[in-house]
Amino acid sequence: MKSRELPGALALGLLASLLAHTAGYGDHAMGGAYHALLVTLAGSAVGCFALFLGAIAWVGGSRFADGSVLAARLTQRIPSFAAVVVSAAGWFALIETLEGHPASASLFLVAIALAIASYVLRAALRIGARVIAAIVVAVRQRRFTPRLPARQRRRTQRVIARSSPARRRHVARPPPGVLARA
Repeated sequence: MKSRELPGALALGLLASLLAHTAGYGDHAMGGAYHALLVTLAGSAVGCFALFLGAIAWVGGSRFADGSVLAARLTQRIPSFAAVVVSAAGWFALIETLEGHPASASLFLVAIALAIASYVLRAALRIGARVIAAIVVAVRQRRFTPRLPARQRRRTQRVIARSSPARRRHVARPPPGVLARA
């Protein structure tokens, strides 16, 4: 596991272990008295990781024309499937030791639930990274910036050029007194 994957692996692993415990044991609260704390910790960890991805995207968002490159860089921070599964198994084993009662669910069922929860959470985070990248690029691009109003000077009177048809019509016929003398 790479060091840049560690925060995401810990956050997603805790949430995946909670989901797998629910799938394996039903409505039994994971961690006993610590269940509410664990749920709050899992939600805040995933939320903080999403904010972390958003901050990384915001810093690098103005350098890219579209969100595909930024999304690729964000997905580098998302942990691998194996890292999430190992982290989820570790969280699951740690929290089960806190409960202190023998497990009644099938170990195979819990392992499958850990794998499915890890896959679904990782896929959702990859989609979320693409959405974050698209939003940041849309906001940070120059064309999104509203333009300031520009003042333009306009003349109040119409200027007639010497070669205009209206100017030629003005002298097209001589005054009536000139015709009478001839």
